Amino acid sequence: MSVSETGRARERAVAAVAVAAALGLLAAACMLVLPARAEENQVDAEKAQRATLRGLKGVGLVVRCDSTVELEGLTKDQARADVQQWLEQGKVTVLTAEQCAQAQGSPRLCIDIAAATRRSATTAYALQLSVCLTQDVKLARDAEVTLSCPTWSTVKTEPTTKAELRGLATTRLRDLVYNFIYAYLAENTQE
Repeated sequence: MSVSETGRARERAVAAVAVAAALGLLAAACMLVLPARAEENQVDAEKAQRATLRGLKGVGLVVRCDSTVELEGLTKDQARADVQQWLEQGKVTVLTAEQCAQAQGSPRLCIDIAAATRRSATTAYALQLSVCLTQDVKLARDAEVTLSCPTWSTVKTEPTTKAELRGLATTRLRDLVYNFIYAYLAENTQE
């Protein structure tokens, strides 16, 4: 290898090290900036969701439990009674179906409780709970188009056993409903 070839090889090696160092710095900068941006975006999304609760006078209530959950002892009627009690204790008015249909935007708090199971020696479940406020919204580009869409939601999925399913479902559902109550009150309480 001649001196000039050795020099070019050294230059390429130095350039490669410089590029690797620059990429490393870029990656480090991204690791610092991107989580902050993701956190900012999440905060913005939460604020936007919460703003959709402003001015609500109450919510209708829709509760759905899949058959697996009902077989394990948590019925739709019991879940509805619990959620209604929590909402009323939290100063959120629960509208009748007629009141909800007449309220601006027809706001409905939809509660979905489901469990998927894997049969084995010890039956395991994946419990999924969803609390979602749906409202009638109009398209910005065509105000004649009205859709019922989710405007606020929270979801929890968690593994559990048959013995713990009913109790865990009730506890986690209460936590999610309280999240809604806190957001609702934050937007509808005069200070």
